[in-house]
Amino acid sequence: MKRTQSLTFWIFAILEFVTLLFWKENIYLDITTKCIPVFYLVILVFAWNLRYSTIKRKYLLGAVIFSVMGDFFLAAKFINNYFLLGLGSFLVAQVFFILCFSLNSRLKLHLFIYPLAIGLLVFGYIYPTLKKDLVIPVTVYMLALTGMTWRASARIANKTSVTQTTLGGYLFLISDGMIALTHFANVNIPYAPLWIMFTYYAAEYLLVKGTLEE
Repeated sequence: MKRTQSLTFWIFAILEFVTLLFWKENIYLDITTKCIPVFYLVILVFAWNLRYSTIKRKYLLGAVIFSVMGDFFLAAKFINNYFLLGLGSFLVAQVFFILCFSLNSRLKLHLFIYPLAIGLLVFGYIYPTLKKDLVIPVTVYMLALTGMTWRASARIANKTSVTQTTLGGYLFLISDGMIALTHFANVNIPYAPLWIMFTYYAAEYLLVKGTLEE
C-alpha cells in the first residue's frame, strides 16, 4: 500500500473522528463519514494488482465489503434491528477474513488460546446483561472474531505482513470488546466512540495492508 493511499485512508478516518466529536447527533453525516474509510479499502483491494490467487482476492474483498455494510447498519439506528443487522454483516466479514487467511497458513492451535481467552473474558462479563435472544448470535460472533484473530496470526508470509495482520486481528478484538462492554454492560469508557472507531479503523487497515503486502 502506497504512502499516499495510507494517508488518504487516515484522512477519511479523521473525518469520522471529527463527526463523533462535534456532530454525532447528525445521523446521516455519521453514516457517511463512518463508511468512507473502509469503503476506500474496498476500492484499493478491487484495484490492487495482487500477485496471489484470485480466490484470496475475492475473500478479502468480501471481508471489507461486509465490513462497510456492518458500519452502515450500526450507524443507521433508525432501521429496525439495526444492531443485529450490523452484527450479522460483521459475522460474514469475519468468515471471509478467516477464509482469506486460511488459504496459506499453518494450524498453530496454540495461537488460538490468546484471542479466545480475551473473547471469553468479555463474554463472561456481559453475559448476565444479554437478552436471551442475543446469547447465541453474540456467542457465534465472538467465536468467529477470535477465530479470525487466530488465523490472522497463523499465516505463512513475511514477518512484517504477519505482524500487521496479527495486530489488526487483536485491534478488531479490542474494538468489538469495547462495543460489547459499553452496549450491553453499560461500562463507562471515556471517549468510547473514538476509541472504538480508532481501533476498528486501525484493524481494518492493518488486515488489508498486511494481506496486500505479503
